[in-house]
Amino acid sequence: MRRLPHRSDFRLRLAFSDADGLPVSMAGVDIDLWFTTRPGGQAYFAAVRSGVCNRCEILDDGSLVVIFDGHRLAPGQLKAEINIHTDDETMPDGKRDINLKPAIPLELTDSPACPSPGRHQVDPQQPILVNVTIPISRPQLSHHVTLDEMDKAIKQAKEDLGKRIDEISTCGCEMATPAEIDAIAGMFS
Repeated sequence: MRRLPHRSDFRLRLAFSDADGLPVSMAGVDIDLWFTTRPGGQAYFAAVRSGVCNRCEILDDGSLVVIFDGHRLAPGQLKAEINIHTDDETMPDGKRDINLKPAIPLELTDSPACPSPGRHQVDPQQPILVNVTIPISRPQLSHHVTLDEMDKAIKQAKEDLGKRIDEISTCGCEMATPAEIDAIAGMFS
């Protein structure tokens, strides 16, 4: 457990991973974060909405740094509640909300800072790293293909098929019956 005087400003870095231990970037994700040290006490709120960060920032590696500046939290064990809001077409409203309550190894204390930070003292200039696991697994694909890429490939295949059918019908060669053409085209719809 790390300790920090409760009136000190500090930074908390949250690195997210999925249930398989693979990193999950928070870039482009809406997220709400609440921090408290006592039930019913002062809460500190940070958020990312539509790419706009409030009291936080997204790093290049996809982790999220919460900036505790003038937080007014009382002494006690820091607790977090994180709500991640993602698009998910399998949900009736098209959104998936994931609620997490990760353990934060930081205690805000009533004592003043030590002149020389010891093993359990926090350097306020360095973010405190907390690894957060999102308890879901992503499907493993042999090729990382997006839905947009799959849609483009299907549209291209339909166009190519249409061109090939036109070539066959204009060359005077023996060609497939309309039912056969409809069956082939149906494979791509």
